[in-house]
Amino acid sequence: MLTLMRRYQRGQRLVVDYAIGLAILGLVPMLLTPSLVIAAALLLTMIWHVGKCWQFAISINPITIGGEVLNVLGALAVATLTWLILVVLGVSIPLVDHFSTSGALMSGTWTFGAAVNQFFFLGFIRRRSREYAVGSHE
Repeated sequence: MLTLMRRYQRGQRLVVDYAIGLAILGLVPMLLTPSLVIAAALLLTMIWHVGKCWQFAISINPITIGGEVLNVLGALAVATLTWLILVVLGVSIPLVDHFSTSGALMSGTWTFGAAVNQFFFLGFIRRRSREYAVGSHE
């Protein structure tokens, strides 16, 4: 149980590290398209590293996959709302709108990463429960 908690915390720390990195990327003044391409590449590497932490254990279950799709849509909604709120606040508070891309990338990455960590966690638990069930019947 302790190793399971450590593994989950390691996945969460990876997610936070990537979220901070993408927030820093959002602060760099460049065009939006290169920032989003770099962010997409970093999100793919985050998925890879979190999956590696959980030994790429996935659950091929319609409910789990549907939940993951909804979590990804929720992450997009959180990122969009963060961006929109900071742009609207930038109308009345100077320089706040400059942080809109950074805030959107950080909040979206954090939410998306937590969903990915949870997805691999559930697959890992399911795989381990089958191994224990098979081991107990022998």
